[in-house]
Amino acid sequence: MVQKNKVKQIIKDQGLRISPDSFDGINREVIKLILQMCKRVVEDNMKTLQPKHTKIRSVQSIKTDRGMVKNKTLSKEETMELMRRPFKTTAEVIAEAREKMEEK
Repeated sequence: MVQKNKVKQIIKDQGLRISPDSFDGINREVIKLILQMCKRVVEDNMKTLQPKHTKIRSVQSIKTDRGMVKNKTLSKEETMELMRRPFKTTAEVIAEAREKMEEK
């Protein structure tokens, strides 16, 4: 079900490798996600799966020059770019927070 090359690339971008046997588990998880989304569609008495049913954020908050926050809907390309970014470990997030606190 999943495109193996794209999954491999995402994992490679994180500096990791993937065992060929892992794709079966990934496919099962993707199927579970799709069925959960379908359940939300039915709960909304609808027949069409829409972005709101995926619970994937495609909106980015942006601070304006007046300090106000406004939301910008991201294009498909922008959303995919955000998803491709390497994930930070908890230790990395903590280290960044400490650095920011020390700067103040």
